[in-house]
Amino acid sequence: MKKRMYWIAAAAACVICLSGCGQVSTADTEGQVSLMTKAQTTAAAASTETTAAETAAETAAVTEAAVETQAPEAQTEALAAETQAPEAAVDTPAVIATDAPAQPKSAAETPAADPAFAEKAKVTYNGVTFGVHDNFDAIAAQLGNETRPTNSARPCIPGAGKYVCHHYPGFSVSVSEDTGVIYQIFLTESDDPGRDIATVGGLRLGMTKDDAATILGPSQSDLDFMYSIKDTQNPDFAIVANLDNGAIISIDISDFHVLIN
Repeated sequence: MKKRMYWIAAAAACVICLSGCGQVSTADTEGQVSLMTKAQTTAAAASTETTAAETAAETAAVTEAAVETQAPEAQTEALAAETQAPEAAVDTPAVIATDAPAQPKSAAETPAADPAFAEKAKVTYNGVTFGVHDNFDAIAAQLGNETRPTNSARPCIPGAGKYVCHHYPGFSVSVSEDTGVIYQIFLTESDDPGRDIATVGGLRLGMTKDDAATILGPSQSDLDFMYSIKDTQNPDFAIVANLDNGAIISIDISDFHVLIN
């Protein structure tokens, strides 16, 4: 009986002890949990405030960046507006000085002739009056049919271009192949007999040197078989007549300067 009571008392003591330990542990645990919960809540609140502040700062930064980016866009639009003027200018580009391409020589580029001499050097044929420095195409149709095919050659003059020779009764007309300008009118009966052509003053084949001097002026050559005069303003422009037994057999009216490129 005593032994049984002993075990009961021991068991009751154990229960009381466990109960006390449990209350203390539970209280401590609840205190710790309460403290931890309060600390965590405070930390969470602080973290939330920090996050909110950071978010607000980031939002402000993004907004500021957005505001700043509007300026380049505006600048871009302004630049686009400014570039419209140069684009319009493309239609009428500024003239830039460059080396001009080589152009064929024309009669206008030869030294100017004395009008009086140029008039003396003209000839008449088939009702047409023409001379050296004139454009051949302007009078070709009025000269009539050619007596034989044209031929092309190059004179033995440095820098001279080729010429085309057209043949008619009693004379030939040599024309610059590059410009179409007449550089020589040659009166002769050697190939195609005919005396219908003459200078505007009336000098023609078969006349004498004295006749030439009367019509054109004194000769600048002392040779008995030659009559020649030159333009005082353009020495390349000359009239030369060759004589045989005192009679003119050819009259050469030419300006080789027309052929020089």
